[in-house]
This record gives sequence, structure tokens and C-alpha cells, in this order.
Amino acid sequence: MKSLMISTLLVAATGLGAAAQTTGSAAAPTAGKAPSSAAGTTTGANAKAGFLTSVDPSELQASKLIGTKVYSTGGQQAPQQVKAVPKAWKDVGSVGDLMLNRQGQVKAVVINVGGFLGIGDHRVALNLSGLKFVKKPNSANPNGFVLAVDQSPSAMKAAPAFQTPAEQMQKQQALKHQTGTGGAMGTSGGTSGSGTAGGGITN
Repeated sequence: MKSLMISTLLVAATGLGAAAQTTGSAAAPTAGKAPSSAAGTTTGANAKAGFLTSVDPSELQASKLIGTKVYSTGGQQAPQQVKAVPKAWKDVGSVGDLMLNRQGQVKAVVINVGGFLGIGDHRVALNLSGLKFVKKPNSANPNGFVLAVDQSPSAMKAAPAFQTPAEQMQKQQALKHQTGTGGAMGTSGGTSGSGTAGGGITN
């Protein structure tokens, strides 16, 4: 149920679930286009309650998107469809997370660049429009796809690191704590030195 709810939010934000009504086949993913009524099917009382009983096969589950490889096209415009990943494309990382706002819109896609098994990777965030969904159908999955970005591998590695609001707050608190501890130590040292000097005068 959680995966279905998240995938519905993702589809609503990207319009990836639009279906071709005239041919009965799934339409190509189109960012920014509102999903058709086929995106979520429900009847009777469920329609009033807002519950879904199914989604279009072309729609994506967030749980399936996370962990998917991301390829760099090296600055070349990605085609709408490929039979296989072009040899010139470079594997730059994988989708690590999705950032949504309170309205259910995907605001950023977090990509783990480099590293190995989550160790030593560099997290960067792109607008959803910067991530290209390239169709790659096969016999097992006619709605298969690969993810691509225009940025070069070096540009992805040099991009500013992404931090969640919670991580930014933790970093700020850690800096404040370090600053406060350093100030306290300096004051303590100064007081101790004065006391020693005073003792010498008394003797």
C-alpha cells in the first residue's frame, strides 16, 4: 500500500502514466503532462473516498525507481527510445531518493554518484526535468526504460553535495556546539592563568 501511494504521487507529479486511448497501448512518458483517467481506476464508494484499485502498467513505483542506474549521455541529447544502452553512455550512479513537497510534487531526484554499495558516494540532486526517461522495451517488460542525464560524469562528481533539511540542521547544531565548546575552553584557560598569577603575588 505504501509503494502504491508513493507511486501515485510520482505519477501525479510527472505525468508518466498517460495512456493512449485510441490504440490501447501505453503512451511514452511525458514530463509535465497530466495523467489520464486511466492512471487510477476505482468505482462506486471508492471513487468518493479517493481510493485506487489499480494503476496503468506504464506507471512507476517509487520503490522500483530508487536504485535504478543513471547514465550520462556525455552532453548528447537522449533519444526517446533505445534498444540497448549506448556504449558511449557512462554509468554515473543510481537514484537514491525522491524529495516531495506537501502537495505531492516531486521537487528533486537525489542521485548517488560514484562510490560502492553506498560507501563513498557523492549525493547530488536534480530537478525531475533533468532526468530523462528513455524507453527501452523488451519481451519481459514492454514498458522498460533507462534513466539518463545530459551532464558529463566529471560534472556530476563536481556538482555541489545535496543535504536534506534535517542534515543541514544537524550540521549547524554541530558547528554551534563546537564554537561554544571552544569559547568555554578559552575562558576556562584564561581564568586558570589569572588564578596562578594571583597566587604568585600572594606568596
